[in-house]
Amino acid sequence: MVAKVALFFLLDSSKARVPENYGKQVPVQKVAPFYDSLSQACNFSKLNFPDSTAYALSLFKKPYTTDIMVVVRDLGNATRSQLINSSRQQLAQVLNVGSERFHLVDYQYRALWLSKGVQRQEFVHMLESFSGELNADPDLLPRMDAQDYWLMNHDQGFIFGGKNEDDFTRAIIFFALAQAYHYQFGLQINRLSASSEQSVEALMGLRLEALRFRAHYFFGNPVKPGDSDAFATYAHIIRSLDLVPVEQELARKINDIGNLVQAKQARAQAPGATESVWPERDRFRTQPNKPGPREVAPLAPDAIPAPRRRRWLPWLLILLLVVVALVAGVVMLDEGRAALPSWLDSLLGMVDVSPTLRSG
Repeated sequence: MVAKVALFFLLDSSKARVPENYGKQVPVQKVAPFYDSLSQACNFSKLNFPDSTAYALSLFKKPYTTDIMVVVRDLGNATRSQLINSSRQQLAQVLNVGSERFHLVDYQYRALWLSKGVQRQEFVHMLESFSGELNADPDLLPRMDAQDYWLMNHDQGFIFGGKNEDDFTRAIIFFALAQAYHYQFGLQINRLSASSEQSVEALMGLRLEALRFRAHYFFGNPVKPGDSDAFATYAHIIRSLDLVPVEQELARKINDIGNLVQAKQARAQAPGATESVWPERDRFRTQPNKPGPREVAPLAPDAIPAPRRRRWLPWLLILLLVVVALVAGVVMLDEGRAALPSWLDSLLGMVDVSPTLRSG
């Protein structure tokens, strides 16, 4: 064997999953020195076939689980389409989805493995078969040299040169992880961008889901410090995926949703708002005849007592009128006493009307 090709297939997790107890389980931490939160959430297994080897990777836990299968076979003289179709049929049998459902196994990327040194012309021929391009120029591909192997980036994947299968297997896991990152970021960007009309609670839930994934699983470089070759390999191998711009786009979208939540909350708290961010309070308000928190239930119109009437006011007015009439009468008597007949004056003198009359 001089050259092998590895084809990466992303599974539609809602319709096809990696079978339980698939192949031989390989602890991820023995192959790829990831941080614990990541290595403990990844399963890696290997199953050998007469003409190929199929690796299965289940990355992250629910609800972020991403399944990727990688089929490694001899490059030979097969064309690109022949390699893809034969590998897809093989995986359809493994996944038990039937040949009519090949679309559930989505071909994504490929890697070329050269276990021995080859002449330049032979390498160019392999590169053309690998990529389907004519006049391929290996000098245009970014290259990294490690102690026991070398790597080249390609827009369809990567090219690996080295004898050790474990080194190649580790490169497969690195690339599959970056592919899973890219896939999850795309899903979350799409969900967040399509959720602007949803409620505040739904927006906060989607934002929290994206933040939780980044906090728990995403690393700019997931390789633990101490393995310089592995660290540099991951940094180099993901360049063809343009992962950094996608991750930055997700960060911007998360920030946009946070701003939108604040705007919705401010609008809900404004006078005359129709949308509320306090559903628990509104739940009480919508129940009839039941007061909400810190609210007093309104009284029915017939239960409101009428104001007390001031019943003493008419009597006070009558009393004032009587006093005025008496004063006016006294004044009139005082002024008209001289005109009274003698017999009436004598009669008034007998009556103690007032001090004024007695002194007159």
